[in-house]
Amino acid sequence: MTQETFQKAADLYAYLLKYHQLERDDDRTLYQAYVEDLEVQKAVKRLGAAAQFDLALYGNTIYLIPQQDNTTFGYTRSELKNRLVGSNASYEAYNLAMFIILVFLMECYDANGETSKARDFMKEEELEDLVEQYLREGSALYSEEEEKKMGISFHKLYEHYNALSGSESLGAKVKTKEGFISKIMSFLSAQQLVDYVREDHMILLTPKLNAFMDFDLLNRTNYDRVEAMFETIKEEHHE
Repeated sequence: MTQETFQKAADLYAYLLKYHQLERDDDRTLYQAYVEDLEVQKAVKRLGAAAQFDLALYGNTIYLIPQQDNTTFGYTRSELKNRLVGSNASYEAYNLAMFIILVFLMECYDANGETSKARDFMKEEELEDLVEQYLREGSALYSEEEEKKMGISFHKLYEHYNALSGSESLGAKVKTKEGFISKIMSFLSAQQLVDYVREDHMILLTPKLNAFMDFDLLNRTNYDRVEAMFETIKEEHHE
């Protein structure tokens, strides 16, 4: 590796550590160094791998993505729970938050056509209704034994969701269904994964989330498994 290649790789890696992503128009010199010089790209990826990062080029943006075990720039399960539902909330609340995010993704992305995006936005009230529908119908469709095999308990999640409006243990901000979803979307908005317009109760998709869904998340086996389960519930609903 030449000194020039090393310097380009080091400069790009430092930029990504600071900003977590690099769009082409942010710094065309660094962007072109990654896209056009294979040695620079390999060097940056090696630096990232050593620090438990993955690098991905989606569209015209280079992303630095923490690997699952990277707790320096990523989140532990406990930290993510605290951010999504609060430090005093139970892990049942955390599981419900994960379910709500899954419902949102399943409804906004369908993996058909040139892009997986199925819509540009969702109203908060619609998401609240969809979550209730999936939990109710999932509880009716699957037995507790079947839920154990799938690794998701519709019954427990449904009970927790219905108890939100009267639960003081989750804190004043998340004691209602609306407040619970609002906190989750505020977190996703801070990660630039959605644009959350709180006053209009509107959740808009971002280019960053679109890119992740097109090139990363939709290729994962777990996502496909959950999607199949949601499709089963939809089919049962329309029969």
